[in-house]
Amino acid sequence: MNKLLLFIVSNLIFSNVCLLAQVAPPCPTPPPPGAESCGAACVYCNFDGYMGINNGSPSGGAPVCGQITLHNDQWFGFVAGTQSITINIATSNCQNGDGLQAAFFDNCQEDALTCNGGSGSGGGQPLPLTYNDFVPGQTYYLMIDGWVGDVCNYTIEVLDGSVTPPAPSQPMVPIGPTKVCPGAVVEYTIPDVPGAGYYQWITPPGSKINTGTTNNVTLPAPDGTTITVTFGASGGTVCVKVGNACSTPLQACLNVINQPIPPTLKPDIVVCYEDLPFTWDEQPFTTVSLPGTYTLSSAVFDSYLGCDSIVKQKIIAKPQVKTNLGIQYICEGTCLIYNGNSYCNTGGPFQEILESFQGCDSVVQVSLVSVPVNAAIGPVQTIDCNNPILTLSSSGSTTAPTATYTWTNATWTPIGNQATQAVGTGGTFNLVVTNAFGTVVCKDTATVSVTANNTPPGVTISGGNITCTASSVTLQANSPTSGVNYAWTGPGITPANQNLQNPVVNQPGNYVVTATNPVNGCTSTISTLVTGDVTPPVISVTGGMITCVQPNVTLGSTVNIPNATFNWNGPCIHPGNQNLQNPVVNCTGTFTVTVTNMTNGCSSTASTSVDQNTSIPSADAGPDQTISCQQTSVILNGSGNAGGAPLAFLWTGPGINAGNQGLPTPSVNQAGTYLLSVSNTANGCIKTDTVVVNSSVIPPDADAGADQIITCTAPTVTVGGTGSSQGANFSVSWAGPGINAGNQSQNNPGVGLPGLYILNVTNTTTGCNTKDSVQVTQNTTAPAANAGTDQTLTCSSPNGVTLNGSGTPANITFFWSGLGIGGNNDTLQNPNVTSPDTYTLQVTDPVNGCTATDQVVIMQDANLPAANAGPDLELNCTVNLVNINAAASSSGPGITYQWSGPEITPGNFNLQNPSNISLPGTYSLTVTNTINNCLNTDVLVIEIDTILPVASAEARDSF
Repeated sequence: MNKLLLFIVSNLIFSNVCLLAQVAPPCPTPPPPGAESCGAACVYCNFDGYMGINNGSPSGGAPVCGQITLHNDQWFGFVAGTQSITINIATSNCQNGDGLQAAFFDNCQEDALTCNGGSGSGGGQPLPLTYNDFVPGQTYYLMIDGWVGDVCNYTIEVLDGSVTPPAPSQPMVPIGPTKVCPGAVVEYTIPDVPGAGYYQWITPPGSKINTGTTNNVTLPAPDGTTITVTFGASGGTVCVKVGNACSTPLQACLNVINQPIPPTLKPDIVVCYEDLPFTWDEQPFTTVSLPGTYTLSSAVFDSYLGCDSIVKQKIIAKPQVKTNLGIQYICEGTCLIYNGNSYCNTGGPFQEILESFQGCDSVVQVSLVSVPVNAAIGPVQTIDCNNPILTLSSSGSTTAPTATYTWTNATWTPIGNQATQAVGTGGTFNLVVTNAFGTVVCKDTATVSVTANNTPPGVTISGGNITCTASSVTLQANSPTSGVNYAWTGPGITPANQNLQNPVVNQPGNYVVTATNPVNGCTSTISTLVTGDVTPPVISVTGGMITCVQPNVTLGSTVNIPNATFNWNGPCIHPGNQNLQNPVVNCTGTFTVTVTNMTNGCSSTASTSVDQNTSIPSADAGPDQTISCQQTSVILNGSGNAGGAPLAFLWTGPGINAGNQGLPTPSVNQAGTYLLSVSNTANGCIKTDTVVVNSSVIPPDADAGADQIITCTAPTVTVGGTGSSQGANFSVSWAGPGINAGNQSQNNPGVGLPGLYILNVTNTTTGCNTKDSVQVTQNTTAPAANAGTDQTLTCSSPNGVTLNGSGTPANITFFWSGLGIGGNNDTLQNPNVTSPDTYTLQVTDPVNGCTATDQVVIMQDANLPAANAGPDLELNCTVNLVNINAAASSSGPGITYQWSGPEITPGNFNLQNPSNISLPGTYSLTVTNTINNCLNTDVLVIEIDTILPVASAEARDSF
């Protein structure tokens, strides 16, 4: 029951405070770690003894007090209980040994009230912080940050003053008018309320507080006891709530009646525009100077709270009926006729007054602009080749900024739009000048005729080709125009022939002739190419050597031209091959060829020779030989001679391979006939010989089988295949780390050690044997198992804890055993358990079947502390103070107390035995073990008995 009661009170406080946007909410129970920003901080209604660690995310905030640069800051809201507060932040386990730094803040927007910037190597040293101008009941903020980002465990200790706020007193009913009218501006006030952290004012709907925009404001203490209200049209209550972040707000209200004063309305007045200005006959005698509808109000009459009574009258001033025709544009020399009047020149506005349908004056206005336009073309000349371009000028035409020019040819096709126009042909040309201004477009046109004499004379030309048979050519030039002059340029042109019509030249190259008509200066130019080809062909020839492998030689020749002829001379040259480019010959000697370029007649000559080498070497393969099991190979004794020329040996036969086929004395291990070929490498001539190798060896078969792997699930393996020779005349012998006298003669022995195993099969009849090997490897590496760190079940973990199993390699399987393990979680990597025990984790590597184990201990600490509020107590006429005795409750390190009841205050709510209690009621005690977060509750009742006894007096007879 006590837990439920505390929960309801806590939620009531939280709900009311959450209504106040400017007040941070109280922290839940148990309180969370410090917030990572000021705006996210909740209010700790008592953080004395709070323990934490500043391991939050770095904020990178702005500098504080000009000496602290924020790194990993934490924030705590609190309500001041006294004007002066001194705290100490005790640090331990600082990662860098530098400690912390701290500051007090009034709000989250401004710089700190005071700071302690800490120092390097300050870890473990006291960090005091004092401020002497707190307002009790007001919310403040404590910031704790690591010195240059250090991370420490810390405890907050309140050394002087209080961070447990007093509950505010009941506020008085606001003082101010109870009757107002719409628009009234009224002040309401209440006296200061001790312990107030804020004042929340709420006024009737439609009203505004302190020239703001709302009727609901929360003002932080100590300000906020007086407000100014501007009323709307509604009445209601003016209320003030007083509270702080750790108390339930208290409210007081004042009823206010809002009654408007109606205005006096007079009949409408209508006046014409020409009667303006019009002066109203009511005070303040307002003058109307412009047309429109006006609702005029008289000067206010003094009335209640400025809600004055007024007189209103509507004045309708009719506007002047005015028609503005705007600006009218006319071409220069024309007029605008309106209402019988002519307007011919630029000017205005011109105005005529007429009577409107309302009986008031009507005005018509118009303005005129006369647009000038004139086109003119300056004098022209004749176009020829000496003067190929003629510039036509618009000199004398209109040059206004709005004027444009359009030049056209005889067909009125536009050719330009500038003030001047360049033309290169004769004919008729027009200039159209356009002046577009406003809504009118005015145009004028001028025309001119241009003559032209610029026809070129025309010219044709021909060249030629210079070769070894033709050393010069005559250039030919002709023009259809008589009397022209010729001018030649080119590599064979000299002062003597440059002005001839048909000059003779002896150099190839590009020749250009220009024909000029002296009448109009026009020219025609053309070019031709004189080619030159006197270069002899370039030839190279090759001969060769006649050998045993090459009885014929092809004489080779290469030439740098495609259309050459060939003429050979020498032995073996005859009419059938003397004109071939590459003739074939079969004799030795010197051979000469002449090559001629059929295009230019130029020739070149070259010579080569053919030699002969056909000497045959000798060859000897050596004597026949025999191989046996005792002599498994023999050396063939090959030899040869070529009179000192280099030799090459080539063997073929069953024991010959790429490694020994070119040796003169190869080693062979197979029987058969071997052929030796001895080559003279200088001429390719070959001699052969043979030798026979006999054999009396038949080796047995040996099969050691496939490679094997020893694992945890297969500690022994069997070696040996099925392909070995078997029978009475065959014996088996094994060698290897797992072979012993008991298995060395078995065909398939079982072995339990890794290594190389060699099988030797012997034919006991011939003495021949064969060996084979097999490799046995081992994979018995155990996996790694880690059951995690030991854990403790507490009241903070009612749903159990999670075992943190891990291991390697990645594909292992998990199997747990212990009190909290069953069929639903024994194969999980991280099962959840709710029972204390020693839990064993076994991991298995499925590749080799090997296992490993580890253990973790789950302890339990769920002991409830004893909560005994003590015996019930009684207040009476003689006992007006009592002391609560909860000494039977648990005590010691980690034990905290929290009381609630009519006379429980921030000063005694966490004492074990509150004293001097003078109010009756139910008092609840909650005892918490902060080590395991277990708590217990108890209540006591303090009753009151102040009923006075009845006294009566009886009358007695007198003596």
